Amino acid sequence: MRIWSAGCATGEEPYSIAMLLLETLDTRADEFEITVLATDIDAKALDRARDGVFGPKDVEGIRLAWLERYFVPEGEAFHVQPALRQLVTFEVHSLVSDLPYRDLDLVVCRNVLIYFAPALQTRALKGFHEGLKAGGFLLLGKAEVPVGETRGLFHCVDRKAKLYRKVG
Repeated sequence: MRIWSAGCATGEEPYSIAMLLLETLDTRADEFEITVLATDIDAKALDRARDGVFGPKDVEGIRLAWLERYFVPEGEAFHVQPALRQLVTFEVHSLVSDLPYRDLDLVVCRNVLIYFAPALQTRALKGFHEGLKAGGFLLLGKAEVPVGETRGLFHCVDRKAKLYRKVG
């Protein structure tokens, strides 16, 4: 199972995805090769994400059981457990100039495309389409939708959730 968190900033999203997968798959998690690829153009943000250290405000919305299972408290900070950290790989990547990743089941790109001009949004969305497996999914932010010629590349599965499925 390959998931790409594009524009992951300081890592909250990819770690959350990994936690959701582990919770959903439960005892069957070992049956899957899970890879959460987390990318951003900001190397400093990725360094912070790799450290996996979050403050009290960062973990406010996490269920107490998950906080106890996936984090180690240390003073005011919470450190990501090694078992969770090993599921997530962080890399510097530009959605504009770098090639897309391949063989993906899901691309999560929330609240990134809104900062791109339409031509760059199109380029990124074509890259996501190219990287997704047949039937793969794309999850966008609440103000984002496929634009221009990319509208035909994805079928909307859930308009409210902004979940799309690769066409073709």
